[in-house]
Amino acid sequence: MKKSITNAMKEYYSKIKDYSFFAPDYFDVISQEILDGYKTGNYLIKKNSTENFDIISEKFNIEVPEEIKEYYSYCHPFIAGQHKISPYKTEAIILYSAINPNIIDNLVKDIEFWIKYNLIDIDKYFPIGTITYVGTYVVMERKTGHIYVEYGFADDPADDKEGELYPIPLAKSLSSLICELEPYWH
Repeated sequence: MKKSITNAMKEYYSKIKDYSFFAPDYFDVISQEILDGYKTGNYLIKKNSTENFDIISEKFNIEVPEEIKEYYSYCHPFIAGQHKISPYKTEAIILYSAINPNIIDNLVKDIEFWIKYNLIDIDKYFPIGTITYVGTYVVMERKTGHIYVEYGFADDPADDKEGELYPIPLAKSLSSLICELEPYWH
């Protein structure tokens, strides 16, 4: 049985013992109540209002996957970790933070970038994060929910596959990916 995003995030955050793991830059955009929750290990705090994903739906004529909507329904720090089958063995997968007050704007910018440079097909995939230092995307296949990573830059232009995805999914769902990540800095 597939875990819910909420249960997957609880499992992930149970591996983290020190809230200073998260970038202090975010702490000035959250309330003291939320920060106090983080200090006691409560990283999942339900948002009072939901993100307006209609902006994405209307602008690009695509629906935002339900798992993504659930993921952003909590005020939580980013999720970052290494995955056992990631082609980037020394780099972390970073899923976008739900604390970020500009998350919808950032998702729109990612999608516009994909369209401008004819990279990843927005009718098939949705951005959910990046790979540290490599700058490639982590995406969810909209039809199946499978999670993929984009090829990075190649030293030899003949080998450059930017915009193409590794053929093997990292996980069958966002919740599976979250459960399988080993926190990067701990």
